[in-house]
Amino acid sequence: LPAGAGESPGVAPTQPSPKPTPGADGGLGAPGGLSAPSQEDPAPTRAGLAAALTPLLADPALGGSVGVEVRDGRTGTVLFGSSAAAPRTPASATKVLTAVGVANGEDLSQRFETRAVAVDADTVALVAGGDSLLAAGAGDPGAVVGQAGLADLAEAAAQALGPRTTPVRVVLDDSFARGPALAPGWEKEDVALGLTGPVAMLGHGTDRAVPYRPASADPALLATSTFAQALSAAGIPVQGRPTRLPKAAPAGAIELAAVHSAPVADVLALALDESDNDLTETVSRWAGARAGAPTTFAGCAGWIRDRMADAGLDVCQV
Repeated sequence: LPAGAGESPGVAPTQPSPKPTPGADGGLGAPGGLSAPSQEDPAPTRAGLAAALTPLLADPALGGSVGVEVRDGRTGTVLFGSSAAAPRTPASATKVLTAVGVANGEDLSQRFETRAVAVDADTVALVAGGDSLLAAGAGDPGAVVGQAGLADLAEAAAQALGPRTTPVRVVLDDSFARGPALAPGWEKEDVALGLTGPVAMLGHGTDRAVPYRPASADPALLATSTFAQALSAAGIPVQGRPTRLPKAAPAGAIELAAVHSAPVADVLALALDESDNDLTETVSRWAGARAGAPTTFAGCAGWIRDRMADAGLDVCQV
């Protein structure tokens, strides 16, 4: 039920599209909009719509599951249809349902927390808490992507450790909300194209999947490597490459420092605005895990359906 598979997350355009401007008749005129219908314009016909749309619907780029229905805006009469009655996964529409479910189960003013802890005298763990939008360097308090920075976390952790010459190992604790990175229904080709990417509770804001620029295979471990480099730059000798802990860091681990993301509401808004599949899934898994839901795609989908039901919204499951 969270983000639809195989659907492009979209990227904010470099140059914003021109906004529609009201025409003299109150409609939306050029540029960027449609004029109000004129009584002098010819009405669409079934034959004309079929001739215009049938070749377009055969475009392989649309995939193998396409349905469309065109109705007369005044009468509701169906003028053209193609496989319109076949039930389909509504893709991006499910992101809206996911956001509603999370909002009905969590306080959206909360922030994801990323921590550095001392597991022992010679081991520092980076503890994932849901933030997949971390900056590699300093954080930007006014941003959603990169509000928390790994360099800031490393510098604060280095201060807490104090001067030392003995190197430390850096490890990753991503035990919170650990689950499968890719949904069973996601095509390998879509992942390779950057239409969606691995779901992780830790990652760079610059390591997000975008069309034709896929995310890394292991965003959390890549971010941990960046943290290790920043810790070294802050004066703490680091030995070897970061590794992943098989389970959570010990309860007695000493917290060295923590950084916090933008509010969850802002992260959800970004995911919806950019139709970001894996970011939506990340927030869903974070919220579901906090409520004790299974951290699988099916488990989070079930939790979202339950939250929708709690809100009095009936979601049909096909």
